[in-house]
Amino acid sequence: MSSPLVASAPAVDAHGFSTPGAVASVEVTDPGVAVITFETGARLRLDALADDVVRLRLALPEADVREWMSYALDPEASWDGPSIWARHDGPEAVTLRTGALAVRIETASGALTVADADGCVL
Repeated sequence: MSSPLVASAPAVDAHGFSTPGAVASVEVTDPGVAVITFETGARLRLDALADDVVRLRLALPEADVREWMSYALDPEASWDGPSIWARHDGPEAVTLRTGALAVRIETASGALTVADADGCVL
């Protein structure tokens, strides 16, 4: 289910890092798969391969994230998941949770934070 979000987007955060811009929508397409679309047209796909393993793929507007291979995860590996994303929409961010991780996406900037179940940022 898609949820349109409206926010203004700074291109650079307080630390000087570029961000993908304001979030246009967050969609949980399948259990364990979420796609964040930004106002710039970039897309971020989050795959919850297990409660404690999340694969992130960022694509420019013209790219197709389904075609991207992962350089960080062994394609032969097996995982306990997929896990199911639990979604919480707040006034400033959308948070997606598994049993072990929380991924927070700020709607104004697209900044992403991943924390464990105790709230410690990873």
